[in-house]
Amino acid sequence: MRSFPCILPALLGLLFALPVMALEQDEAAVKAAFIYNFTKFVEWPAEAEGPLQLCLIGETDSLLAALANLEGKQSQGRSIRVRSTGHYALDGCRVIVVGASEADRLTAILGNAQRQPALTVSEIGHFADAGGMIGLVVNNARVQFEINAQAAQRANLKLSAQLLKLAWKVKK
Repeated sequence: MRSFPCILPALLGLLFALPVMALEQDEAAVKAAFIYNFTKFVEWPAEAEGPLQLCLIGETDSLLAALANLEGKQSQGRSIRVRSTGHYALDGCRVIVVGASEADRLTAILGNAQRQPALTVSEIGHFADAGGMIGLVVNNARVQFEINAQAAQRANLKLSAQLLKLAWKVKK
C-alpha cells in the first residue's frame, strides 16, 4: 500500500504524456477500418476476381502503415493482399489508396486508375471532387467520407445503397 502514492503520479504522468503521434495512429487505424469496410459494400465486375489487391501509392505515412494490417483478412470471401506500388503499376489493383504525399501527382494517378475496375480512396483534401471515388475527411473530430458516385460508375463499380447512405456527402 505504501507504493500506491508513488504509482499514481507516475501513471497520471504517463497518461498525460501520450504523444500526438498516438492520436495520429488512432485516426489512421479508424481510417484503415473504414477502407476495410468499404470493400464489403462494393461490387466489382466479374473479370476482377481473385484476391482483393489493395495497392498503396505514396510515401509511407500513418494511414498507409495502418493498412498493412489488412493483409490476409477476408472481404466478400476474398483474401486481401496489400502492396505498395507506383502510380503506373496498377494492374490487378482493386482498391487504390493514394497517400497524402501524392497530392501533386493526383491527376496522373487518377488518370491511370481509371483504366482499372478499382476503388480509389484517399485522405487528400477534395479527393472526391478531383475525381477520386471515396475521400476520407475529418469533421468535428470524427472520421467521415464523401463519395463521387460518377467516378465509381465510370470504373464499372457498384456501390451499395447502404454505403451511399452512410456517406457525409455524395457527388452524383
